[in-house]
Amino acid sequence: MPKNVRRQIRKSPSVRKHGLVALLLVSISGLVLWSWLNFDARDKPLPLPSVETELPEVETPTPANTPEKLPDLLAHDNIPQNINPTETVNMAGASKEPAKSRKVMPAKLPVLINGRPMGRRDISEYSPLPPAPITGLSRMSAYGNIPAPDTKGHTPFNAYAKTFKPKKNVRYISLVVGGLGLNPFLTRRAINELPGPVTLSFASGSPGLQSWIDKARAHGHEVLIELPLEGSKDVRRPLTVDNEKAANLKNLDYQLSRAQGYFAVTNYGGDALLSNESALSPIVKALKA
Repeated sequence: MPKNVRRQIRKSPSVRKHGLVALLLVSISGLVLWSWLNFDARDKPLPLPSVETELPEVETPTPANTPEKLPDLLAHDNIPQNINPTETVNMAGASKEPAKSRKVMPAKLPVLINGRPMGRRDISEYSPLPPAPITGLSRMSAYGNIPAPDTKGHTPFNAYAKTFKPKKNVRYISLVVGGLGLNPFLTRRAINELPGPVTLSFASGSPGLQSWIDKARAHGHEVLIELPLEGSKDVRRPLTVDNEKAANLKNLDYQLSRAQGYFAVTNYGGDALLSNESALSPIVKALKA
C-alpha cells in the first residue's frame, strides 16, 4: 500500500533580495570601470587646443622686489632744463641790488636750529620741560580737567610753551610736526629723533594722548593738540556748523579734557567751520577764556 510522502515546502527567494544583490553588483562594476579609466588616463597628456582656439590673456605677476612705477604728478608742470622761473619774482625781503652784483649763495643751505646744523647729535641734547599738569592751571568740566588760568593770572599758554628769546636782526621760522599720536611708530620717532625746539602736534583723539605728551615734554618738545573741525568735504566731526552753541562747547570741553600739558590748540580740517563766523566765534571765546 503506497505511503503518503509529505513534501517540504521551500521558500523562493524574495524579489526584494534579488533586487538588492543586482544593485550592489552594478555599483561594484561601475566603481571598477571608473577606477580603470582614471588609471589608464593618468599619464596621457591633455589635448592641445586647435589653432583657431584663442587662449585667455594671463597677466604676468610682478616680482615682489620690483619697484612700482609711479605716475609723474608734475608731468604738466615740469620746468625746462636750465630755466629758473623765480628769477623775475620779487621775494619778500629780497635785495634791491641787480642780480649780477649780488653775492652768490651756496646751492644747499643747512637747516639751523639754535644756530647749529640739525644732526643726530641733537637727539641727546635737549632740556626737559616741566611735567604736566601744573597745579592750578586747570578747571573741572563735565569730562575732566581742562586748561584754565590760575588765580594769579598765569595761563597754560605761558606755562606750557617752550621759553624762547629771539635775537635782534635774526629771522626765525617755527617747525611744527603734526598728525602725531595715531601711528605709534612714527610718533615715537618724532619724539626721540627730532631736536627739542621742534614743536609736536597731536590729534586730540589719539589713544594714550597724555602718555605721548609726557614723553614729548620730557624730550624738550612743546606740544599742540589738533581739534577735529568740520570740513566742507569731510565726514561729520565733533565741532560743526550745524551744532548749537551749547553742543559745540560741550564737544570742545571733551576734546580739551583728553590730556594736559599742551600750550595751544590748532585745527584738524575745518574749512566749513573756520569760514562760519557765527559758529566759530563761541569756540574762539571759550579758548580765549
